[in-house]
Amino acid sequence: MSLEYKGNVANSNASEESRGLWDVYEVDGRSSLTEHELKTVWVSCPPKEHYFELTDSGKRECTCNKCGFITTFIVGLQSLSDGKIINLR
Repeated sequence: MSLEYKGNVANSNASEESRGLWDVYEVDGRSSLTEHELKTVWVSCPPKEHYFELTDSGKRECTCNKCGFITTFIVGLQSLSDGKIINLR
């Protein structure tokens, strides 16, 4: 297992503090600079499939029972009816 310094890939105008974060090494043919794969942490329902329930009446906060999406509705302009937020105007 050999650790070989390959150089620094930071921008030339980067501060000394951030330049230290961009040192690249190679260990057994694998670079220390890699791309991370994104992982899905939360998935929301499609907008038409939400089923809302009033969870905090003081804040007019509604939560979808299916996915946990939280939103608010505007009194006088929107209404919560049968789990759906309906525009009144």
